[in-house]
Amino acid sequence: MSEQELHGGVIHLADSLIREMFADVFTIDATDTQGVLRDKGVFTEVQKRLLLPESYQVHYIFYEWMLRQWSIIVESPDLPLAIEGQELPRLTPWYQSNEDGSTQLVRIES
Repeated sequence: MSEQELHGGVIHLADSLIREMFADVFTIDATDTQGVLRDKGVFTEVQKRLLLPESYQVHYIFYEWMLRQWSIIVESPDLPLAIEGQELPRLTPWYQSNEDGSTQLVRIES
């Protein structure tokens, strides 16, 4: 695999969900500089709270104003190959709520 081959996808989350899950981590006003978010540990916290596998790396978080949704760009060798000029595959994480109140990631579909 060459250095140019990237495997990635995008997770779309509703604005209301982001506000509920991440209100203490970031706001729309705080997402203007990706490097600042990365340096402040926001990408790591998003990965942790979404229960993403360790092989997943968050690269970008941005707000799509017209759609009122957030997009989280992730990379992992487990994901499909990203093809230049094409949209990244949409990823859908599936979660399960357990009787003890915990939540676990069941799978991520692309």
